[in-house]
Amino acid sequence: MPRNFVNPAPTTANNDQFTWIWRKWLAEVSAYLTSGRMEPIDGTTKTATFTITDAYKNTANIVCDTTGGAFTVYLNASPTQGRVYTVILEAHTGTLTINGNGNNINGAATTTLTAVGAVTLIFNGTQWNIKS
Repeated sequence: MPRNFVNPAPTTANNDQFTWIWRKWLAEVSAYLTSGRMEPIDGTTKTATFTITDAYKNTANIVCDTTGGAFTVYLNASPTQGRVYTVILEAHTGTLTINGNGNNINGAATTTLTAVGAVTLIFNGTQWNIKS
């Protein structure tokens, strides 16, 4: 579930509401960033073939686990320019294939993750590019 980093209803004796919200926000963001866990696209870790559709936000994390076997993530078939996805392989025993779904990924139809890690893909209007 995505985090809501802003609490608009401070309950503190300090009358400086902005400072209180700012400090609260910084503390929550800091805890989130140091947790080492990216938030999944829809609150679930993918364990089987999955297709990203327009229903998902423009920038999203797809967290995957291939301990149950290899599978494929299909990127959005009709992405808008500037769309960004990060595919994260959190645990593995099998290969995770990322398929451009009709759009190349750095000139090829697919790319793979074979070890725990992540790849960020950005659609340039013609193909997906892997951010290095």
